[in-house]
Amino acid sequence: MAKKHPYLKQKYIEAQQQWANGIQSPKQRWLARFDAVFGDHSFLRYFWTNLYQLDTDVWRSNQPSPRHIKKLAQKGIKTIVNLRGPSRWGSYVLEKEACAEFGIELID
Repeated sequence: MAKKHPYLKQKYIEAQQQWANGIQSPKQRWLARFDAVFGDHSFLRYFWTNLYQLDTDVWRSNQPSPRHIKKLAQKGIKTIVNLRGPSRWGSYVLEKEACAEFGIELID
């Protein structure tokens, strides 16, 4: 049985709280990206978007990165429905920030 490390987990959660109110500094941006890539495995979503059209105006995909959100905005996407819900992961705060920047409504 694997040994649990509650102290390390608590420290990791505390580190994620740095961007709870949005990204305020370059250091927070770097940490949020690092957390997204290695904590939330967003490096997998860099190459694989799972984007699929369900109907004329409805698409589905995995969680988009800020780069993908920019492309979605260019395609005319107006709303993203986040079925994962809000989270402390860096990928979420980066998604939220990109939606605001590119004029896409984010619904959790």
